[in-house]
Amino acid sequence: MLIIPGNIPSSTSGYTIENALMLDGSSDYLTLVPATSSRDNWTFGTWLKRSKLGTTQQIWDSQRLTAAYGNDGIWFNSSDKLEWEIQAVGGSVIGELITTQVFRDTSAWMHVLWSYNSTAAVADRMRLWVNFVEVTAFDTDT
Repeated sequence: MLIIPGNIPSSTSGYTIENALMLDGSSDYLTLVPATSSRDNWTFGTWLKRSKLGTTQQIWDSQRLTAAYGNDGIWFNSSDKLEWEIQAVGGSVIGELITTQVFRDTSAWMHVLWSYNSTAAVADRMRLWVNFVEVTAFDTDT
């Protein structure tokens, strides 16, 4: 779990949320190097609040450190849908989900959790939850 100490302004509306972090999208990022290099089974979740609509907004991106892996990421696409992609070495897509649901509420916080399990049945390898409800309807489900 990531905890950012202190009181950080979390919006331009003038209020502060303790232990929150606001990234404006210019060149901000957090870095985590996992204790293990395995990407076979993992889960990641976060609370977030949309700030712009109709533009791609990266939530999480995994850049490869060695040639053994491709890049993975999850983002809101320009159609305001959640898109999650897992790549093999060289950039070929080995898994992709794009929701049918659009996410256009800029006033509410939402919880997004995604889980990858390479040993599960193919239909269960990539799973996504929004506000603690599993998303099962996708425009793209590869």
